[in-house]
Amino acid sequence: MSEASVSTQARPRRRLGVWLASVLGAGLLAWLAARRLPLWPERWAPVDTGWLAIALALSLPYMWTRAHRMAPLLAVQVAAADPGARPRNRWIHGTGLASFLIVLLLPLRLGEFSRPILIARDETPGVGFEEALGAQALERILDGLCVVGLLFLGLALSTPDDANLEAVQRIGQITGAVFGIAALVGLWLSRVPGRVERWVEALMPAAVATRLAPAAGRIAKSLGPLWQWRSGLPFAAWTVAYWAITVAQLWALARAFDLPLDLAAAAACVAIVGLSIQLPGGPAQLGSFQVGMATALSLYLPAAAIEGAGASFAVAMYALTLAVAFVGGAIGAISLASVRRVGPVRRADSAR
Repeated sequence: MSEASVSTQARPRRRLGVWLASVLGAGLLAWLAARRLPLWPERWAPVDTGWLAIALALSLPYMWTRAHRMAPLLAVQVAAADPGARPRNRWIHGTGLASFLIVLLLPLRLGEFSRPILIARDETPGVGFEEALGAQALERILDGLCVVGLLFLGLALSTPDDANLEAVQRIGQITGAVFGIAALVGLWLSRVPGRVERWVEALMPAAVATRLAPAAGRIAKSLGPLWQWRSGLPFAAWTVAYWAITVAQLWALARAFDLPLDLAAAAACVAIVGLSIQLPGGPAQLGSFQVGMATALSLYLPAAAIEGAGASFAVAMYALTLAVAFVGGAIGAISLASVRRVGPVRRADSAR
């Protein structure tokens, strides 16, 4: 039997193993979360429909900023390859909306590769899979730094319970150090893409290095736009806006369930949940979301409130996240299909 046929036969087993590990991990996390936060409320708390409407309305700017913020990073790559071209915003937005759903549904955050793959299919000058993957990495690095910033800002401006505060702060410090180091490493690699290629050539077998070394150099070079003011500044501004909208949405939904969370506490809650779901977990963030929410609410609510209105709020927030992902995914798929019918990017229609 050839190596190719053995590899083909092994793929279904690997996929099954990944899904089983993901589901088992999600079940374990959900069980841990259920010890502090009911996964389904025994009795639904009353809902203020006005604040609920505000939370739902914030889903629109939430989806748009999430999908759009990568655009400045890609635009500078395109301009370097072809000064007369720009990436098509509809394609960028479509990939962002569609990939959000894919990331949510696939286990262990394997869907993170979906957006670079989709972006590369538009055949935009200067932007292939490698450049899109570099932009995706920059998004995750800045997201991590924003989440850590929200955590410590929110904790400093609110009055959390001291019982779990030390552990949360320690996790925040470790996470901040990891993403801070990642940002510095990214800056350094972006300055030496040629050296990165030579490292790959020296470390990998020749047959692999022939294809991998140029790709590694392109990825390293694509990390540079974060440090250019024309692309890095708007990218950072859109990312901050995205997280501000996320905080506002959680705060509005908490108000809908009459939870005593101010904006600072809402920022800390968003950060704690954000840190929790960054870890590879089960499909639909099941388990990791609930662990984060249980930890966050335990800092600000007594046990009785968590089991009552807190449980209703947590389920509503999780359901809203899923609903936004599915609606956004549908919109993204429609957008990609409509742009794809136009054909590859051209100078005259590059911004459409």
